[in-house]
Amino acid sequence: MDNYLLLDSGNYSEDMPVIERRSMRGVIFLDGKLLVVETGNGEIKLPGGGMEGNETEIETLVREVLEETGRRVRPETVRLFYTIEEKRASFKERALWHQISKIFLCDVDDSISEPKYTPGEIRKNMHVALMPIEEAIEKSKKIISGTDYMPWNNREYRTLLLIKEGRDRGMAESEEHNNEVQTWNEVTLVYNSALKEINTRLEILNDELQSVHQYNPIEHIKSRIKTPESIVKKLKKYGKESTIENMVLYVNDIAGIRVICSFTNDIYKIAEMLSNQSDIKVIEVRDYIKNPKASGYKSYHMLVTIPIFLSDKIVHTKVEIQIRTVAMDFWASLEHKINYKFEGNVPEDIREELVACAQMVSRLDDRMLLLNQEVQSLGYSEG
Repeated sequence: MDNYLLLDSGNYSEDMPVIERRSMRGVIFLDGKLLVVETGNGEIKLPGGGMEGNETEIETLVREVLEETGRRVRPETVRLFYTIEEKRASFKERALWHQISKIFLCDVDDSISEPKYTPGEIRKNMHVALMPIEEAIEKSKKIISGTDYMPWNNREYRTLLLIKEGRDRGMAESEEHNNEVQTWNEVTLVYNSALKEINTRLEILNDELQSVHQYNPIEHIKSRIKTPESIVKKLKKYGKESTIENMVLYVNDIAGIRVICSFTNDIYKIAEMLSNQSDIKVIEVRDYIKNPKASGYKSYHMLVTIPIFLSDKIVHTKVEIQIRTVAMDFWASLEHKINYKFEGNVPEDIREELVACAQMVSRLDDRMLLLNQEVQSLGYSEG
């Protein structure tokens, strides 16, 4: 796994029950200084924390940063920087504490609210601070030089060192992209190439499944490059200047590919097969099938990067992949046309009818999946 760090204390046994935890943390620079949360005795931590309920990774990041700093993350700017895995004995019970922390580079908007600390955090005099990365490292180093520091102090110290190394060496994704793509011609070249790469991977997977299992999960594939006008409109929405640098950094769907499947279980199979390919890095997943939008919209979205090998460099290029069933695609196409016709101000009665249709589509997908499973079962019993 790229950009991965394991912190293994070794103070546990393999027969222990395992406590699993996933957390998301933000790396946010404002005017060259790092936004952190600091305790009264000088402990430094990146804003972030554990996932709750059915939250997505991005939803967790946005909520935790807002609670701890009062600043709101702009979801469109989020990109994965590092994954840190921790394994140690739990303090509270005989168990293995296993935590995966994803560290994201991100920006915040201009709004500021009061942080919402827990009673325990208030007792520690937790507060928001802005400081140079070097100062944050020195404070963390001082803490872990003592005898009573906590494992998370060491994790934060190691993370801060990685952030500084990334900035010094230009490893952060934003800097990498900005240095590599400088003109609109390069933009169209690398994003068109990325679509060709993903499309070829999908066709190969589909051919393999047909050859081995006599089954094609993919009905068809659509792809497109966002027009310059649409990109500029999106940048204006984000309050950003229309530059090549900002296009690559802030617009995640310049290259988009839509995969249409027969059944809902095919969606997750295809997503897993793509995720397992070693050179495809998954930046973000939004599962609108398990968590539909209020409008009724359902689809599975993946934001990935794939390396494009040019004559003199490698460009890791973002592609947004949407995977949905035929029925979901039909509904989404109709919704898009209606929203376009009414310029986003769809009458309430039509909105309600769209939601009702979305529910019908969902029931249709469920019934067709069950029917297919029954047919497959009968087929296997006869063989």
